[in-house]
Amino acid sequence: IPNLEDRGSLDFVDAILMEIQRWRPVVPGGIAHRSREDDIYKGIFIPKGTMIIPNTIGILYNREEFPEPEVFNPYRFLTSKGNEYTLRKGVHNPLDTAFGYGPRICPGRHFATSWLWLAIATILTVFDISPEVDAAGNDILPDLEYVPVVVRYIFRVSN
Repeated sequence: IPNLEDRGSLDFVDAILMEIQRWRPVVPGGIAHRSREDDIYKGIFIPKGTMIIPNTIGILYNREEFPEPEVFNPYRFLTSKGNEYTLRKGVHNPLDTAFGYGPRICPGRHFATSWLWLAIATILTVFDISPEVDAAGNDILPDLEYVPVVVRYIFRVSN
């Protein structure tokens, strides 16, 4: 049975963990921050005290960086040489995004990712996983689709 000492030698488990956090982040809307000082970003003035909410799902579903983002595909983080897979270098690691940013980053992120990694590695070691089948022998696949919703955010100016 795998243990945390195996982390770093089971790249496919790392890729699954990265893809889980990219595909279904815990906080898709991000954790709110407040600007500490006046700032200008891409020509837009942001006054001190403005609430800033990162669009985590927008970052992790960026089609230029993650083609077909709605598809669960851990291989997007791997490179292969024959039958051997290793983690690709230089890819955006969703674990750097899924747990927040800056001073509000989740303080338990390392604990959480370690236990998620261990759970994934253990489940893959001790179980054969396959879809349930209906009476006709057809696979019963879960509907895990995010439904896009159009929302309007209107900036409120307060005095």
